[in-house]
Amino acid sequence: MGEGLIIIGGGTRGARKIDHEYQSFLKIDGRTCIEIVLDEATRTDNSFPVYLWGHEDTLREILSPIMKREENRREIHIVPEKSGPIDSLVFTCLEAFKGNGRKPKNISSPSEHLTGGDWNMQQAYAARNDPGKLMFYLPSDIPLVSHEEINFFIKNADQDYDLLMGWSLRDGLETAMKNLQKDQGHIDIPMTKTNFSRFIVNNQPVQARLNNLYCGRPLRINPDLYLFFQRIYKNRNLIKKTYRMGKERNKIDLPNFLRLIKAFGRYVHMRKKECGTRVLAYGYFILNTHLHSLGLEGKNYRFINALTHSLRWIDKKPSSTYIDNKFIEENILKLTGNKIGMYLSNVIGSLLDIDSKREYEFVKANFWRLRDSIDKYYATYGLRKLP
Repeated sequence: MGEGLIIIGGGTRGARKIDHEYQSFLKIDGRTCIEIVLDEATRTDNSFPVYLWGHEDTLREILSPIMKREENRREIHIVPEKSGPIDSLVFTCLEAFKGNGRKPKNISSPSEHLTGGDWNMQQAYAARNDPGKLMFYLPSDIPLVSHEEINFFIKNADQDYDLLMGWSLRDGLETAMKNLQKDQGHIDIPMTKTNFSRFIVNNQPVQARLNNLYCGRPLRINPDLYLFFQRIYKNRNLIKKTYRMGKERNKIDLPNFLRLIKAFGRYVHMRKKECGTRVLAYGYFILNTHLHSLGLEGKNYRFINALTHSLRWIDKKPSSTYIDNKFIEENILKLTGNKIGMYLSNVIGSLLDIDSKREYEFVKANFWRLRDSIDKYYATYGLRKLP
């Protein structure tokens, strides 16, 4: 397994509020989401230090019982968040590398000079050290994740990627949910948990969804790509409104949305020689399908189609279209200069994140029943990776 670190995002900048509370601090069965996720991370079979970003005083207050319990067993560090999740991740990685024992304490890390208002992600990125250290990342809005699932991902994920993202198969979730319905009667499952992307993997059609487990070496990622996704995070609510409103353009901040589109256009143009014409044409679709960063679903890209020619081809495809996973990974490499891939498994707990009030109410009302149903599913089928 080698060296590594576990990072948990517990910030409020770029996070959603549900019932006037940020996702990290939502209460499930008497504990906050971030307490549950940290507790599961500390129970994994490794000695990796854990780093959390967010509001330091709040996190220390909430997490002090776990930190005290782990005092002599595992390092737990809390670092301040930056303007959003992307630069918080870069800053946290730099903080982790500063304290990894490879440099004498009297020699500073880039992040020591780039704190508070002086923080600049590009400047810090240029001064980075130890870009190859392996990181496993968890968001804090996945209270049903278990240490067994995190263990499984850490031990079995192909770690040869700059960024590897966990994806879960549809049949696993549906089986667990059917068992739950059988035992408990009708349960209103949010529609967002039934939306899956379609892929061809090893010549077989599968449906899968991003399950919030990531690993990789973040400081190898192209900094221009980070800046593009940072803009996406800042505008994702705007993008979702655009998707939902369709033709009601008077309610859309169109100039801001166009800036987002242009930012990606500039990035793709910069990679033109490496990409070639075909990848330029598919660029938006590849990134959106593979990373789910635009928060759009299905094939309803009408508004973006009105702004750019890049996606017009998809309107000609039937809704049953499956995209070859190898095609996506190969062209992501051309498009970004980084090896970014999918890890397909039947992990369920981390799939059930909380992004809306309806999802929160669903998980809160059924927390232990969901846990029990997922455990029964694993007892029957085991945790397994798609061949």
